[in-house]
Amino acid sequence: MRIRRALLQATGERYFVVAINLATIAIVSRLLTPKEIGAYVLGMATVAFALAVREFATSEFLVQRETLAPDDVRTSFTIQMGLSLFIAAVVWMIAPAIAAFYGADDLELFLEVSLVAVLIEAASLPIVALLRRDMAFGKLAVLNVSSSAVGGLATCGLAWLGFSTMSFAWALLASAATAVVLAICFHPDIRIFLPSLKSWRMALAFGGYNGTTRVLGKAAETIPLFVLGRVLPVAAVGLYNRASILCLVPDRVLLAGLVSIALPALAGELRAGHNLKEPYLRGIGYIAVVYWPALAMLALLAYPIVDLALGPQWLEAVPLVQIIAVGYFFCVPLVLTQSVLVAVGAFRDYLTATLISSPFSIAVMCAASFLGLKMLAASYLIALPFQMVVQQHFIRRHIDVQWPDLARSVRSSAIVTAGAALGPLLVIAGTGFSFELSVPAGIGAGLLGGLCWVAALYLTRHPFLDEIRDLIGWTGRAESSLYWLSFPRTRESRATAPSLALDPACAGVTGKGGGDDGE
Repeated sequence: MRIRRALLQATGERYFVVAINLATIAIVSRLLTPKEIGAYVLGMATVAFALAVREFATSEFLVQRETLAPDDVRTSFTIQMGLSLFIAAVVWMIAPAIAAFYGADDLELFLEVSLVAVLIEAASLPIVALLRRDMAFGKLAVLNVSSSAVGGLATCGLAWLGFSTMSFAWALLASAATAVVLAICFHPDIRIFLPSLKSWRMALAFGGYNGTTRVLGKAAETIPLFVLGRVLPVAAVGLYNRASILCLVPDRVLLAGLVSIALPALAGELRAGHNLKEPYLRGIGYIAVVYWPALAMLALLAYPIVDLALGPQWLEAVPLVQIIAVGYFFCVPLVLTQSVLVAVGAFRDYLTATLISSPFSIAVMCAASFLGLKMLAASYLIALPFQMVVQQHFIRRHIDVQWPDLARSVRSSAIVTAGAALGPLLVIAGTGFSFELSVPAGIGAGLLGGLCWVAALYLTRHPFLDEIRDLIGWTGRAESSLYWLSFPRTRESRATAPSLALDPACAGVTGKGGGDDGE
């Protein structure tokens, strides 16, 4: 019940945040040109890559650690703030050279203001980790929604007033300040900000693996952008960024809440002595049944979605959206990889998997950047399957999951996906097989696809249907079926349970972004 409540809170938070971000994207994309947004993307890519280095002192070990002492929290803050200051100083010194390299006049000031926001934000990170550890996702929802709302309003207002690329930087500063104020309100014990290095060995031992994987992952995201910004006009970076953001919407809406609770929930299962195979496979099946249909409809309805979300000046991004959306089909097994390996303490395996897959992804995507935007998008069809194969190899070291197990876990989800795609395909067929649907036709096709998805769930008797019923009625039940992250019931308890037992067989660099979704 606690996990279910946390999932609802985390997912509800993501709905609000994504809604704010989508509204911001829609407004700003109509106020700024692709060139202005491209300059912002290059600046944020630089900041994001620098921030990945800060993960060498990540506060995530506060979530994973079995017992926690006050000095652990103080050490986390001390190391993170110290590393943030060092990173800010380095980027500050090289900011003029970066701006000159890309010929973007505002880029230097953008980086300087963003670095101030980074330093402010560092004060909230240990508190956020503590709230995650306690599964206080209601408080986290207030913090994240409020800071996103402030950032979105500031971005739109400043863009309307003519601040151009700098709209994003000043908005980032306002958002960081809001997050810190709310974090302190939720955890007013300011003693955590007292310097301490008592637990530095433990913090850096965890952060060494995590930091390396984050740096490699961020490199896979940002290096192709840097190459693209050099070989093509900055406007091309803007087009690629907008296409990538739209393809991340299904992830942000449907999966981000799940990812937020995955690590603390899986770590809790292990502390209770439970095996992770059945929850992992069931989770993969549930992820696929919502994620794949959303990607399929995004690819089929890319033209009206881009027109509605971004405006006519961004229609060149339509083929990029279609290609990237297809590539993301391979991400389903990747969603839980980090949470599973961190939960079992296999930091070295996650690092090794990243060391193998990230350089390959970087090489493929950088080479594709020289061939144009469509080839860069097509590189997802090579990089993501390779990452999936590598990461599954290391997952099998700790969970006895074979490829046939994965295939069985997503079999009915694939059928449901085909059913959901039927709705848009019928509308497209009715217009002479043209993907250039009007916005009203696109909305109608999307609604029809949603109805087909529900019908396919019933026709296939997908186990996710039972979870929907439980989520609707969980508050009024003395006992409800366990969420997929919870350990399965015994056979005896299943026999008397009010809901159907779930079939045990159904029981990331990803190139997707680590939360830096562009707004």
